[in-house]
Amino acid sequence: MSRRPPLRLLASSAIAMTLALSIAACSTPGSTRKDDLSPPSEKASSEGLVRVADDARARGDLVTAIAFYRQAVSATTPAAAALLVKLGDALMATGAFEQASGAYRMASERAPDDETALVGLGSADIALGRPAAAVEPLQRAAGLAPGDLRAHRNLGVALDLTGKHEEARSIYEAALRTAPDDVDLRSDYALSLALTGDGTRAVDMMRAVAASPLAGARHMRNLVLVLGLAGRGDEAGTLARRMLPADDATALMARIAALRALAGPTEQAAALGTTVGG
Repeated sequence: MSRRPPLRLLASSAIAMTLALSIAACSTPGSTRKDDLSPPSEKASSEGLVRVADDARARGDLVTAIAFYRQAVSATTPAAAALLVKLGDALMATGAFEQASGAYRMASERAPDDETALVGLGSADIALGRPAAAVEPLQRAAGLAPGDLRAHRNLGVALDLTGKHEEARSIYEAALRTAPDDVDLRSDYALSLALTGDGTRAVDMMRAVAASPLAGARHMRNLVLVLGLAGRGDEAGTLARRMLPADDATALMARIAALRALAGPTEQAAALGTTVGG
């Protein structure tokens, strides 16, 4: 990644969290939308391109998927919000955050109440180091779709990154009442607790997350990070050396030491860096 964005999200790198972005495009049966006014040949061409792009993305061939999504956007006047969200999601997955932001912004202009476009836009802003800009679209998305955990997770991250830790905790806690077993949400909340000095709760929560059968490598990295921020450096170092290559473990522990040397939670959060994608 060419930029070191800023907290889901803390996982793709040694201390980054990955916030999952799913596509949930909605339409109203029986309604006539602007997108339906395209000439039949134009629509057929676009639909074929989207099918090829979807197939490529399902195979993990994001370069091909992006190329065909772009062609589908160019072949449709105007491009549907759902198509622009698909393009944005694929771009996010390759780390092309600025281009993804542009696709999501166009989608939100086409469909201002499309929560998937708003979540994408907010996620791209976080990845680009613009958490203050991310708050507004994520708040709108959370209001439009109270059950969308992506919106709430990323809103909590954005609030933590802007120093609004109490607001972030409220967001995490409200979302956890809906989905108490969501490992990504609990991981983000644990990190928030660690940043604001509640190390004991943070460690207990991250241990439970790491023990879940749904936990992945990034959750284990977050456990190392939370242990380190809580002052349990020896335990963090042992775990890091057990699960990471030697150079990566050394880099992660050096990063934790640098974070602990910073003045406070807001400075630590800003220095963590967040990679959003997937």
